[in-house]
Amino acid sequence: TSINEVLVFLIVKKIFNKPAALIACFLTITHPALLYYDVKYLHALGFDSLFYTLFFFLMLKLLTHPKPINAFISGTVLGIAFLQRGSLLLMPFLSIVLLYFNIKNRKKFCKLSLLFFLSFLLLIFPWMLRNYMIHDSVVITTVMGEHFWRGNVPWSYGGSYTLDGRTVISAAPKEFLEKLQATNREIDQHRLFLEDAFNYIMIDPLHFLKKTIKKFSFARWWYWNSLERIG
Repeated sequence: TSINEVLVFLIVKKIFNKPAALIACFLTITHPALLYYDVKYLHALGFDSLFYTLFFFLMLKLLTHPKPINAFISGTVLGIAFLQRGSLLLMPFLSIVLLYFNIKNRKKFCKLSLLFFLSFLLLIFPWMLRNYMIHDSVVITTVMGEHFWRGNVPWSYGGSYTLDGRTVISAAPKEFLEKLQATNREIDQHRLFLEDAFNYIMIDPLHFLKKTIKKFSFARWWYWNSLERIG
């Protein structure tokens, strides 16, 4: 059993009970993507999952034991997780909201929140500074546009591959690929991906809504993850 599964077990057990924790642990172990990367080869997804669960575990510890050291460690781990996945942008703010409702002593809340947020910023500041110096803009990540595009163009099944096993980008229209190749900067490619994706969404918003709902259904989630591994 990996550290990730142990953390999932401890988190769910603390929030609910042991039977629920065992079920959550089983679902984590049998998750198609995590299972594939645990067995086949090392991948960033495994580290992403580990740091997410580690942060949630530490956050629970901070809520139950509101001490400066716990605030510092949880903020630092969140910073590392954020460097792995920029999609965690809202997490520091949501964490502070949780602290607000769980710590009645306002002076203590302010102290812990500040320490938590500063430790988070300490980790991400060098990366943000690097992005600003390169792109002349405060950019968290330049791959978000591509990821959003991959999952929402009409020929995509919701991931990186089409139903016939091709990559989504290889199936893109020639005109779009030419535009993409003509852009030299990451930030311009990011904007091009977003613009193209939103153009397709505006053509058929209802299809986009239905597709988004399907992405969050259990059966589709399982199948897409399996498809990604096969592709």
